[in-house]
Amino acid sequence: MQAALLTILLFANTGAQRYHEAYILEVVEGKVAEAAKIYAELMTDARGTAGIRQQAEFRFAICCALLGRPDEARARLARLSNEKWLLESLRPQIVEYRKALDGVGTGTALQARMEELTLELAKVSEHAVNPPIYRTFEVIGKPAIPHLKKLLDHSDEGIRTHAVHLLARLDVPDLISLFDPSRVAPVQGVARYFRRHPDQIPELERKLRAIESPSRAAGYAQRFGSFVPFSFEFGEWLMESEVSTSWGLTHLMRETDPARIDARLRRWIAKGRPAQRKAAVEFYARWKRHQSSVPWDASFFPAYIDAVIAHATVPSDMDSFARAVPSAARLDALEKVLLACKGDRLGESALGSNNLADLLARSVEEEGCDLARYRSILDGWNQLVLHKYGWPWVLLPH
Repeated sequence: MQAALLTILLFANTGAQRYHEAYILEVVEGKVAEAAKIYAELMTDARGTAGIRQQAEFRFAICCALLGRPDEARARLARLSNEKWLLESLRPQIVEYRKALDGVGTGTALQARMEELTLELAKVSEHAVNPPIYRTFEVIGKPAIPHLKKLLDHSDEGIRTHAVHLLARLDVPDLISLFDPSRVAPVQGVARYFRRHPDQIPELERKLRAIESPSRAAGYAQRFGSFVPFSFEFGEWLMESEVSTSWGLTHLMRETDPARIDARLRRWIAKGRPAQRKAAVEFYARWKRHQSSVPWDASFFPAYIDAVIAHATVPSDMDSFARAVPSAARLDALEKVLLACKGDRLGESALGSNNLADLLARSVEEEGCDLARYRSILDGWNQLVLHKYGWPWVLLPH
């Protein structure tokens, strides 16, 4: 019994101390939102005394008024005034504040506070991560939304960008329909909003597609961060527009059907425009290496090698594909690459590629390899490399 009483007294002292700390934050330091958070915790903690809970609720009501939420402030003061065992010292203060709040709502008081916060926003970089002022708007809550919507048309790009961030934090369901993506700075950190409102992603994609320049549209899409789950079709559109092809591939890879991805990449490798083809050929083998559910297709290897040569690139994972095809097809590919190097269609880096050396070595190790053809190709490589560098590339097999 004594231990329980001691616990109650100890918490009562702690509650009074926390109330005092919150009061200092509110009145002395002007940190109203932080103080409101402590008051809210004290209001609902059953371990505290009734007096501490009443005082905390009274101060919380004052904070609501200061933060532009007069309706909530009035409601809490009205509830307190009807409290049967209300502290007598609070009654006159409640009467005074209820009178002061008469007529204060969405009019002058809230508007003045919003204008004040807008000036503070203008001092904060639009690239800042979670600036403290955002918390003030979150505490104000829904009453701030109409003003923030107006800021979407503000003349300053930074303020427009802050408004998008804040409306996303306040979970406005139709946010994307309210602003022009081309008029904001990079809006990172809104992926959570799109997880809560996936219906807004098609709307954002529609607006981005409507931008006249595909390159600008791709740039604005990237401003929303790589974690926004754009659709497979939107990733395709980025690839088709030949801008930000690697970023378009990033979104394509979110598709859950590997066969669908495989088909698109193969189409671009075989028939795509230059930027698409180059991005796809550099990505294809690396992606396929980790996709056991979609087997390598040996019949596609010649088209893949043609794309490698056309874009003067030897992808680091090309050997993953080559290992999956018969040695005859591999020798065909090596012969094509050799001819391309002789004709200067591939850069010098291809000559010393460990990829190609590995393919030759693996070819001769396999049963059924045409050794005469192998020796001819290898001799051609050695002659070319010796001419370029003064040393042979690899030794002829014994």
